[in-house]
Amino acid sequence: MESLNIFFLILNYKSHKDTISFVRHILSQEDVLSLLPILIVDNFSSDHSFEILQQEFRDNQKIEVIQTQKNGGYGYGNNWGIKHLKNTYNPEFIIISNPDITADVTIIPEMLKAFLVDKKIATVSVQMMNSQNKHQLSAWTLPNLFDDIILSVGLIKAFLKNPVEYPKTIVPHFVDVLQGAFFMIKSKAMEEIGGYDENLFLYGEERILGFKLKEKGYKQYFLPHLS
Repeated sequence: MESLNIFFLILNYKSHKDTISFVRHILSQEDVLSLLPILIVDNFSSDHSFEILQQEFRDNQKIEVIQTQKNGGYGYGNNWGIKHLKNTYNPEFIIISNPDITADVTIIPEMLKAFLVDKKIATVSVQMMNSQNKHQLSAWTLPNLFDDIILSVGLIKAFLKNPVEYPKTIVPHFVDVLQGAFFMIKSKAMEEIGGYDENLFLYGEERILGFKLKEKGYKQYFLPHLS
């Protein structure tokens, strides 16, 4: 299993209940991939999340819990974990995931295969579903100024379709931006672009990540038939 060289990276901030539930969900699945090593990064929570998570998973050798030195935002916390993984384990792939989701580990082999489509693919993700089992926006184009105006003005947005949304299809395709709640990335690519932009505290990270990857000649690949 170590030959797969993949790590889960889960960022926790004052959400230890969600994180514990998500990790238990992964571990409960009857698949060898449910045993992939997991790094939980607590983003300097003030609610004792770090101690609670350490205690919860103290007996599981596949789960490591670390803490940042400050709450520097989403990008800072994930970068902290990425650097730790690089320096300690040097994995080829990292699955970056929010803790407030569920995930089917059986889709991971399909995600891995997708990297073979093109050697410049840096990230792969799947269709996100909400709690009502309806599609959420999971991939989109890099917006221009006009797109941003439409997206930011509610009245205009109500009358026009989402300008950054791709046409509906179940065929895998290249995209500019992938939803950041759950995706797999080559750690080498993340290192080359310098990780997340830590000047951004929260929200919009996916867009900047997409821009930085595109600037370096990397591609992002969306698997809409998987969720």
